[in-house]
Amino acid sequence: MLKKKITLGGLIEGAIMAALAMALSYIPHSIGGLGIQLQWGLLPLILVAERRGWQVGTITGLIWGLLDAMLRGGSNLLNPLQIIMEYPVAFGVLGLAGLVALPLRDALKDRKLGMAVGYIFIGGLIGTIAKYFFHFIAGVFYWGTYAPKGWNVWLFSLYVNGISAVLGLIYVAVVLGVLASIAPQLFVVSNRNRHIEEAH
Repeated sequence: MLKKKITLGGLIEGAIMAALAMALSYIPHSIGGLGIQLQWGLLPLILVAERRGWQVGTITGLIWGLLDAMLRGGSNLLNPLQIIMEYPVAFGVLGLAGLVALPLRDALKDRKLGMAVGYIFIGGLIGTIAKYFFHFIAGVFYWGTYAPKGWNVWLFSLYVNGISAVLGLIYVAVVLGVLASIAPQLFVVSNRNRHIEEAH
């Protein structure tokens, strides 16, 4: 089975996208008072994963997670295990969206836009579910004290992280679906660039 390679160009692109995701994190993204969030940085992260593959996507997510912990973590950093789970791990698994990179590229090459949008959605679904699964577990074991009185901590964490995941998936699927229809080249590394990168 053909696999996407990790190239220097891919790593540079990933670092740029991680920086962009970090910059977007400063846009207010909390919804309501229960911790529901719409993380704007999901977009560049999933885009680079679906363009470059899950390996580059995972590395990009790790970078974003570490940057977010260092620059915005603050009172959200409770202990080493929680920090690892909610930052490098949760952000890193977003890169699993790149599991659809090759079939997505083929669908765009064959001008099958509907199929391409389907792969974009599937990739976004994989990445967001993976990310918010770790936030869900952390929500149960580390943030349960913030649950409103009378709420079961499991249901509270599922509610907060579930809504965040659904909102993130809708946002990513809509924007990337539109981009695929008007600028499909954003999802494909050109043959010229691929040959140059592989030569190095």
